[in-house]
Amino acid sequence: MTTLLTKLRALRQELNAILLERDPWLSQRLSSAWPMLLRDLVRSRKLPLVLSLGQHSNDRMTSFYMTTPSGFSMEYGWGGLLVDDAVWRVKHHSTTKLWGHEYMA
Repeated sequence: MTTLLTKLRALRQELNAILLERDPWLSQRLSSAWPMLLRDLVRSRKLPLVLSLGQHSNDRMTSFYMTTPSGFSMEYGWGGLLVDDAVWRVKHHSTTKLWGHEYMA
């Protein structure tokens, strides 16, 4: 764990955000309230939110972004589309979000 933190600190100047996505298998076994509980935990610990709860237009992932103690953003997301490379085609979207993902001050 210390090695990972050291590497992340070294990348701090280059790293914009990382994503933690809840596995679909796990999603089926955990309460649907789990993401909201995690968001509430982030708020209760007064960790700064970067973007509010929202949904991406391209992959339908619901997520929120927070600032880590190391200074980079971390996205926690769930429910994103699973892509089949054999049939996937490039699409263009007119917006980055369907709802939410408002910048937090």
